Formats: sequence, C-alpha cells, structure tokens
Amino acid sequence: MNSAFHTLIGIALLTLLLLAPVAGALRERRIDRQLRAAERPLDHGRTAGRARPRASRRENRAAAHVRAPAAPNCTAGA
Repeated sequence: MNSAFHTLIGIALLTLLLLAPVAGALRERRIDRQLRAAERPLDHGRTAGRARPRASRRENRAAAHVRAPAAPNCTAGA
C-alpha cells in the first residue's frame, strides 16, 4: 500500500512539473499561428461577388414577434 501511494505522489509531482512547460508551448504555438495569419495578405476580391449573408432564424423569429405599442383607448372616458 505504501509503495502504491508513493507512486501516486510521484506521478502527481511529475504531472505538476510538466504542466507549466506544456501549457507554455501550446500558448507559443497559438501565438505563432495568429502571427502567421496576420502576415498573410487579405483576399478582398474573393468575397466581393458573394451575396450578403442572410440573418439567422433566431433574428427572424425575434423580429416576427415584435408588436407595435398599443394605442391608448380614447373611447373609455366618453
């Protein structure tokens, strides 16, 4: 039982020691990928011929439920 516990503690310490460098390397890869994407020239002519994107269904559904404000009832006091 004691050796299994010591093995588990060793694995946990090794994981903690390796976690920081692995996270740093992944962060560096993400930053490098973003820098490469920023250096690429933008292709503006590719989207010029396309139609304007349609609104999503949720936006259409929300607009369909909008009602005009109710007018005050003018005949109530007469």
